Amino acid sequence: MKKTLVLLLSICLILNLSACVKENTTNNENISQTVSNTDTSSQQNNTSSLTNSKAPTTPEKPKKPSNSSVNTPTSQPDTPKENFILPAIVDTYQEKYRPNYLLGNCKKLKGNPLVVLLFIDDDESSWSANEVTEYTDKYIKEGLAYLEDKAKEWDVDLKFTIKSYSTPLSDYTLRYEGSVIKDLRINGSSKDVLEQAAHDMGYSSNWELYSKFKTERKSDDDVIFLTFLNKAGKSYARHIISTGQTSNSEHCVIFSSYLEGESFGCKASTVADEVLHLFGAEDYYDGYRELLATALYPKDVMLWMPKEAYENEIGEFTAYTVGWTDTIPQICYNEYWWK
Repeated sequence: MKKTLVLLLSICLILNLSACVKENTTNNENISQTVSNTDTSSQQNNTSSLTNSKAPTTPEKPKKPSNSSVNTPTSQPDTPKENFILPAIVDTYQEKYRPNYLLGNCKKLKGNPLVVLLFIDDDESSWSANEVTEYTDKYIKEGLAYLEDKAKEWDVDLKFTIKSYSTPLSDYTLRYEGSVIKDLRINGSSKDVLEQAAHDMGYSSNWELYSKFKTERKSDDDVIFLTFLNKAGKSYARHIISTGQTSNSEHCVIFSSYLEGESFGCKASTVADEVLHLFGAEDYYDGYRELLATALYPKDVMLWMPKEAYENEIGEFTAYTVGWTDTIPQICYNEYWWK
């Protein structure tokens, strides 16, 4: 009897020990699986984070920089840092009565566009610090303020932000190699003014320069490039006038004074006129259009340059061509307007 009792106790003890071993083994397996999942998850997150943190060279869709990146101070905030280049713009539609509207990268003359001023030296001219400051305050700001006020008359909100770059007042040496052509009517125009300026600022092309400023915007507002030469010449806007693909930024080339024999007066009006061209405005200088415009829009900024910018007006056709109104002016149905 005593031996039987001892045998039963031994069997119970063995069964308990076996259960304990099995439970301990199961717990160890669960702990091991948990650790394995944690390690795997951690590795996956790190891999994903590292992959996303690397800026693509040619992204399919432009991304705005984070606020922390924009607000981080640097010694030269405008030096390019692994900037990606925006995809080319593809325009497929051209309106009948405003054929230059919504083409290229200057599409909306409203909201809060950024105006980038580039004061450029060449073999014939240069800018001093005082000249840059005086020209900006006296003519550029006045011309832009004029556009802001005229936009209000068409119930359009418009407020420009300005950034300015020049050799005497920035970290860049902006110098055009050669001489920028003064009179495009005789010798054609210099097509690489903005391109050379982009190179001077450390960018591979004017489109990369545009991409840099565009992607730093906190909104979808446009970026406008105005280049200035401190010499006499005939100002012009290089803007897109047909559908298709483009990766060249629209811009203006503006001279500080007029060619000999020209009777233009207000330089602020010239600034306003050229900016309007970038967004689709058309001149009224030729043929039947000049005669009709003189009768219908005698003080329009696209026809007349007075001594004071505020003597100019922006008539219904000019307002229509830049998108300040979508109402088609009656003059558009006059066949002679297009001859």
